[in-house]
Amino acid sequence: APEFTLVDQAGRTVASADFGDRILLVDFIYTRCPGPCPVQTARQVAVQRRIPAALRERVQFLSFTLDPEHDDPAALERYATARGADLANWSFLGGPKPALEALARAYGVGSLRQPDGTIDHTLVTFLVHQGRVLERYLPQPGADDRLVADVVALATAPPSAAPAP
Repeated sequence: APEFTLVDQAGRTVASADFGDRILLVDFIYTRCPGPCPVQTARQVAVQRRIPAALRERVQFLSFTLDPEHDDPAALERYATARGADLANWSFLGGPKPALEALARAYGVGSLRQPDGTIDHTLVTFLVHQGRVLERYLPQPGADDRLVADVVALATAPPSAAPAP
């Protein structure tokens, strides 16, 4: 998984190294999205709520914007709050366009800006741990159940025996 230094919804500088050994759930969104991104975020909120309370401090959600020209920290915070994200372990990240484009490329997330300003892009959630992408979850039946099960298994495995899902 690529390293980064960006700015979160509170205006704080955040680097990938700040998350240490946490399990990361990564996706790409933009706040002016007419439909798919809010649906993706709603799915992530549901996943966030299903993670057992005792394991939540081991898990961090990261949503990178695909539209940094419009998604400043205030816009990201409004988006997150309106959708019910618990910001205790979820960062909505923006910053320089080249850095965010490089992240999207590194994760293999294609995007294409349309003439009307919308951005067509891949909807996927990545499970990342110890700097490695372990799994990709597409929005399909059963994917969220599998994602929650994989996060719980990873979070409860002994450190030396943490298997890749």
